[in-house]
Amino acid sequence: MRRSSLSKISLVVFAAAVSVCVYALAREPACACGQNEGMAPPAEAALASALDADAAALQQSAVAIIVNKANATESLSLGELREYFLAERSHWPTKQKVRVAMAAAGKPERQLLLRLVCNMPREQDFQAYFLRAKFSEQTLEQPREFAATPDVLRFVSNVPGAIGFVRADEVDPSVKVLRVEDLTPGDPGYKLRQ
Repeated sequence: MRRSSLSKISLVVFAAAVSVCVYALAREPACACGQNEGMAPPAEAALASALDADAAALQQSAVAIIVNKANATESLSLGELREYFLAERSHWPTKQKVRVAMAAAGKPERQLLLRLVCNMPREQDFQAYFLRAKFSEQTLEQPREFAATPDVLRFVSNVPGAIGFVRADEVDPSVKVLRVEDLTPGDPGYKLRQ
């Protein structure tokens, strides 16, 4: 999803929340008797619900970078991610070998990663990169490809040194999510969004 589309969604959600708030305030005058004490007024609840929906939309459109839980790394820059996914960096700072897991060709999250992280707008560019390395006798370990998200998650959770990516709404507790440029997938300004 493009940033402008996400902004339009955010604007629509915000406008809906404001409409609900105005309607609720018009129908529910403030109660001086303290009857609703300890409960959120309907307008506040509606706004909170709309903001939660907006956060969920942000999370769903984002791609999370995941690593094995034993990995000490907390955050990577886009440049560092590029080096890991293109096998230019073969070891973590702890000397653990890097094992890259990727979604199969054609998946939207893979296309996003290739475009935004690897600076390769086409799948063919990515394949050619590893073919050139192979024919020039460079020893680059090509990423392992998985057809389904559960397979990526299983590989990353079971293989020390593994790194991969999945849609942020598909992350499970078996893996660790890295920050990218010090932002998590739910943060405004997170770069890995569709």
